[in-house]
Amino acid sequence: MSEHERAPVRLPGAGPLDELARRVRSLVEAGPARDVQRNLQAALSGALQRMDLVTREEFDAQAALLARTRERLEALQARVDALERALSVEPVGSAPAAAPVVRAATPAPSNAVR
Repeated sequence: MSEHERAPVRLPGAGPLDELARRVRSLVEAGPARDVQRNLQAALSGALQRMDLVTREEFDAQAALLARTRERLEALQARVDALERALSVEPVGSAPAAAPVVRAATPAPSNAVR
């Protein structure tokens, strides 16, 4: 025999262990363990179908929409804050002692006789 034609080295007693492993594997594949696995997969699949789940694409779309809405809300809040400062009005959410009244300019009463 040449160097490349050597038979694989077998450990003493490996033959019966290999045979036992092969038999256990065939029993698991053909036996009740396989049925249990199938039943568990079916139960899990049914449970997941009953849940109100969304796809990853739907989740990502809603997350993007929420981010845009949050940005718009922050921009609007900044505008409201700026307008309140410009009008010297207490910010929304604070509890002033007496709420300021913002009145539109009204014309002075006329003393003319009609």
